[in-house]
Amino acid sequence: MSIERLFTTGSLRPEDMVLPKEASIMEDGSNSDLQVPENWSLEAADSFRESLCKKVPVEISLVEENTVPSWLWARRAREKTAFKVETNANEVFSRIAGAATYRGWKAGLWGSEIEASIFYDEVKAILLTRRVVFSPKSMALMGLDWAYGQETIPDTQGTKSHFDTLVLQNETIDSILSHAEPTARNKWSRFCETSRNTESTSIAFADTLTQWNTLPCPTCAPRAQINLLAFRQMDGSLDLTGLQQTTRLAVLLMELHEDVWQWKKEPTRPLALSFGNLSSLLMSLALPYDSCAARTTAAALASIITGTATLTSAQLAEKKGSCPSFATQREAIIRSLRNRVRACFGEENDYEHLSVTPQTIRIDSGADLVLISAARHISELALDKVQKHGLRHLQTTSLFTDFSFSPLLDSSAQGTEAEASLTRDYAQDDSRFARCAHPAVSLGMKKLGYDAVDRAAIREHLTGARTLVAAPWVNRTYLKEKGFDDARLDRIEESLSQISHLKQAFTPWALGLDFCRNSLKVPANRLKDLRFDVLHHLGFLAREISAASTFCCGHRSTRGALELKEKEHEIFATREDLSPESQIRMGAAVQPFIDGETNLTLSIPAAVVAQVRGDLILMAWKMGLKNMSLRLDGLPVEKHEEHPVMQLMKRRTTSSRTKVPLRTTPKKKKPALSDVTAQKQEKARASISLKPRSRTGSEKRRG
Repeated sequence: MSIERLFTTGSLRPEDMVLPKEASIMEDGSNSDLQVPENWSLEAADSFRESLCKKVPVEISLVEENTVPSWLWARRAREKTAFKVETNANEVFSRIAGAATYRGWKAGLWGSEIEASIFYDEVKAILLTRRVVFSPKSMALMGLDWAYGQETIPDTQGTKSHFDTLVLQNETIDSILSHAEPTARNKWSRFCETSRNTESTSIAFADTLTQWNTLPCPTCAPRAQINLLAFRQMDGSLDLTGLQQTTRLAVLLMELHEDVWQWKKEPTRPLALSFGNLSSLLMSLALPYDSCAARTTAAALASIITGTATLTSAQLAEKKGSCPSFATQREAIIRSLRNRVRACFGEENDYEHLSVTPQTIRIDSGADLVLISAARHISELALDKVQKHGLRHLQTTSLFTDFSFSPLLDSSAQGTEAEASLTRDYAQDDSRFARCAHPAVSLGMKKLGYDAVDRAAIREHLTGARTLVAAPWVNRTYLKEKGFDDARLDRIEESLSQISHLKQAFTPWALGLDFCRNSLKVPANRLKDLRFDVLHHLGFLAREISAASTFCCGHRSTRGALELKEKEHEIFATREDLSPESQIRMGAAVQPFIDGETNLTLSIPAAVVAQVRGDLILMAWKMGLKNMSLRLDGLPVEKHEEHPVMQLMKRRTTSSRTKVPLRTTPKKKKPALSDVTAQKQEKARASISLKPRSRTGSEKRRG
């Protein structure tokens, strides 16, 4: 299997192409600093250390094999050797790439030693640049047997689902829609009504799943996510060649590291290759999430990934043979591939054995024609190759949500999900973090033609002014009248970059209990109440506190940003701005080009009436979705994954390891207020009262 150089050169090693950064010291304090690429966040580095770095032998010996190049010889631990924890991303990725290259050599996949070395370098390159990330638990095990002679004991638990599943047949849905059978309609109404008491409900459209030959994906299936934002080039175009190369390498890695997943006995040999940062990519391309151009772009990208993965699986089948289940399911598989090609070419009918016509890739959608052409070409190649040689894996792609991927990808949006926020909180050390605007915002605004001043203003709108000067209502002038001195106000302002809401800077513990008792005249018994609100005690209304908080800590969305044109706000829409219908449309656009499950999750308020919830489910079926989940906000949650930043800060706060500064440069003095902030302050002084208005009696009673 010939692999060409794309991300590397013959004279430059992959690890030399990224600048290293010292991220942290191990918990026992005895190891060297963890070395990761410079552009990795602290969350990514810390997650990498905790999930992937294993205890390995210090001294190793080579196991000579006459038929294998010496640089690919397996390693074994020497007797009575000491052990250490891996402290370098290059070490981890070298064992992952080396073990896969070694197994590919033994299987006869490489035509020469040069091809083997190219594969090794390219794999390390995509891992170091995080173009693709595998399941952290799996990456921790990959290559240990080859690099250190350690036995690989795979984790077989997988991701557990706690959703109540509703399986709907087409016949049942027809009865509900036609009102022909009152019994079916009554059962449907009862389900919609009782589902409001269930936090999450999974719905499977059984006939659609069967007609697309979608198989249940076992928990032991290899999982990986491609970072789509990594393929956006500086000129705004997409690196489609790089996307295909990454997809191909990912499939080869999952095949060659089969010992990690132990699905040898699984007759379908399924893979679960997904993608993340789709909504970020669309934002950076200045495409509104809920637009035909965005949906076509997403569908074409999914088609390229699935087509390339299918083609690679067929090439592996040519070399190593098809999976056991291919012979019995050949007709259904070929039929699904033909339907996928038809959807790629925008056909409206002539689909085989499909009761619901799928969404198609439309050439008049406004999407990039080069992208559409590539999607069509690769889908035809995949169909032709499968017809000749079969498939090594009956399933190659599947959309899933797994929070363990988020820190390594610096992504909160997986699959077709929209971004939850336009800011990101990056941990800086044991107790501090920095709030930054999402990088896709600046890229999108630059593509729209906004200058540097406007882009800076939008970033400040998102992340906050981080000063109490000219803040509406809660500002330095009024707070001084209440007993705050300059030193205490300076400390409060220093904390504004570390909090998500202004109230967090005004807790009794942050201000000091003595100060609250003596200067703010807070009764001692009130200070013991965890719900006590200092700002409310000072006389501020909830809306006044909210206005001051968004001014200081950021809006986290472009709502209210005057620098952005009204019609362009939709480009930077977050999950809160988008309707459930728009998310269904995006999921339906991508679904025909994913051969596994799509698992679209809709978050809707628990107060939404039963009829609306039922209509959303029926809309998803009409648009061809295979399955979906409804998550109701506002209900008590048994247990949810915590935000990666909060997980990291808790771990680092309770850890006893030695602290090491991230940078060796001297700490800079606090910068002066930006011109944008100064302009806002002048406007605020002219239009906003520095003191809260006096409240009416009814407002005081409402408190």
